[in-house]
Amino acid sequence: MEIVDSAENLVDSGNMITWRLCFSSFVASIGMIQFGWNTGVINNPQTSIKLFINETLVNRGSFVSDSKIKILLATVVAIFAAGGLVGALIAGWLSNRFGRRNGILANTLVMFVSGVFMLFAPYARSFEMIIIGRLLTGIGSGIYTGIVPVYLNEIAPLKVRGAFGIMSQLGVVIGIFLSEILGLTAVMGNEKYWNILLGLIIIPAILQALFLHFCPSSPKYLLFFKNDERAAEKALRKLRPLSFDIESEMEQMKKDSEHSRHIEKVGIRSMITNRHLLMSLTVGIVLHLSQQFSGINNIFYYSSTLFESVGVSKQNSEFSTLGVGGIMILVTLISIPLIERVGRRVLHIGGLCGCLLTCVCFTIFYSFHSQISSFNYLSVISALLFVASFGIGPGSIPWMMIPEMFAEGSRSTAASVGVSVNWLSNLVVGLIFPSLHDALQNLIFIPFIVCQVLSILFLWFKMPETKGLKISETVGFLKDQEEGIISGGNLDKNSQF
Repeated sequence: MEIVDSAENLVDSGNMITWRLCFSSFVASIGMIQFGWNTGVINNPQTSIKLFINETLVNRGSFVSDSKIKILLATVVAIFAAGGLVGALIAGWLSNRFGRRNGILANTLVMFVSGVFMLFAPYARSFEMIIIGRLLTGIGSGIYTGIVPVYLNEIAPLKVRGAFGIMSQLGVVIGIFLSEILGLTAVMGNEKYWNILLGLIIIPAILQALFLHFCPSSPKYLLFFKNDERAAEKALRKLRPLSFDIESEMEQMKKDSEHSRHIEKVGIRSMITNRHLLMSLTVGIVLHLSQQFSGINNIFYYSSTLFESVGVSKQNSEFSTLGVGGIMILVTLISIPLIERVGRRVLHIGGLCGCLLTCVCFTIFYSFHSQISSFNYLSVISALLFVASFGIGPGSIPWMMIPEMFAEGSRSTAASVGVSVNWLSNLVVGLIFPSLHDALQNLIFIPFIVCQVLSILFLWFKMPETKGLKISETVGFLKDQEEGIISGGNLDKNSQF
């Protein structure tokens, strides 16, 4: 009976999907491809960028020390996350002021300008232009992470909301993978082409700006923020098949809109003083912290260096890095059908458990790789399995959970806080990892193992399952949970643990 029901749900879900919905989701997800690209693109050409910085300083007659070069290179890497934090903080305002689609459209200009700065840095003999470009790409990526998941959540039908929500993470991992392929030393990650590699973001920025004109605005935004019922219905009809019951969905949206008008817009201060909202926000923050402090960015930012440190040759380490991107794409694709079958809670907590196990294995193999040669490659295998565990849940779930856990009055504020925490954590990890690696050496992943254990324990008791639930149902569930009526995840039809 359960198999028949699942098959019927799959057919029903398929009947809800239109080419315009898929096209709009893809175009919006170009922003997340940009985010992924700029996360991974800095990995392979670091040596070439370091040489450029050194050459520039020498030509200026400045004193050049190895420590100074390291600081400047670390700035190039880390300032991306600093910009992301700024972008995340303004994403909520931009999204509410101009709309989801128009906010994404405006952001394409930021990405275009940043690409120009990095592309022409060698011709201007200015490494400062690289730093400015990386800062702007961070701001643009932060804006994308704050708006794109909300747009995808608001245009997708309820039954496939999770599957379309994963489009965000799929875009990220595709961007990372493309940056790894083109960033190979034999391709563009070398002294001759590194600036072109960094400047390639100009192309998707232009394409996204053009394609967005064929994408409808979010129907919910038009109704809730603009009070334009006619425009909302028109946008909804573009996104749904002809046979779809538009009237019923519009009626539900109008009820939600009417209800939202009686709800005061919630700021950060009000959210902190409301214990129900505070607990929901805490869950969202821990979800984002569990993603960043899982240790995944150590692999993204320093994968080549990490693999070389266990004795893998430079050429093989580059291909191992390609494996990171390939595995992320594969497991993200696998998670698309799984998310509506087993739910968000199972994938996220289960993925964290996988990260924990593989981190322990990596630490053991990494500690003894100099004594046992086979441990070199077992370390790499552990790292790749870690990436697979991350991709199945922790990579995508945090982006979609906050839009599913908060009503209209508090959603933008909560999303802005959650994404800002994500970027701040990204910045902290990027800054401390080199020093942490020097201090801990073989035990580099121990602090992240501790973070994983704490995250699993908290989320086991507090993380709700939002699969198939309307926003009002999830909000009610979280309120009941905070009052002690139920415990984390124990909602009849959705409980998997």
